[in-house]
Amino acid sequence: MTGFLSTEDLPAFTEKLPRLCLDSNLRAKMSKSARQASSAYAITRTTKMMVEHYQKVIKKAKKKKINWSIKLQKLLQEFIYE
Repeated sequence: MTGFLSTEDLPAFTEKLPRLCLDSNLRAKMSKSARQASSAYAITRTTKMMVEHYQKVIKKAKKKKINWSIKLQKLLQEFIYE
């Protein structure tokens, strides 16, 4: 458990707050879990994922551009030689 979910319900929030303040084991457990969960969103990890995604998109765009170029050449050849 990384934390408590709290809606805009003030009584629910106030019920959880003393428990978190008084229970040091619970705070330590939540803290450890939250740090582990946050590692999935580390800037180095997310940046690497974004760069890989952009590289894939660029590679696909280049392939499409080449394909269009070939298609245009074929159309021009057909038009010129007919």
